[in-house]
Amino acid sequence: MWVKTAVESRKGAWGNTGLTSSIALDKKGRVHIGYYDKALKYATNASGKWVKATVDNRGNVGYDTSLELDTKGHAHISYYDVTNTALKYATNASGRWVKTTVDKDGDVGWYTSLGLDTTG
Repeated sequence: MWVKTAVESRKGAWGNTGLTSSIALDKKGRVHIGYYDKALKYATNASGKWVKATVDNRGNVGYDTSLELDTKGHAHISYYDVTNTALKYATNASGRWVKTTVDKDGDVGWYTSLGLDTTG
């Protein structure tokens, strides 16, 4: 049986919030979601209740997210920055969200896909 939960239900700029989301489960089966809402957002139920954070809101960012968790459960997210037509990356591995522009040469970053090796 499928169980549905509304993590966030506000209507976003390009349709419903959660457009182009990416979901990963940690070792304990807790859910981590990277998603678009005219900003890159992140939500998790790792604490037992849903906690949401805005990761990057500098412009229209967070489209085409790809989320992976490292062996310590830290999130790594690649995403498209619509405003600057750039590929970006964010992680909370240091305990706070750190954002990096990976490539901005031309219109890059659509349909991102992220993978981690065994060392994260």
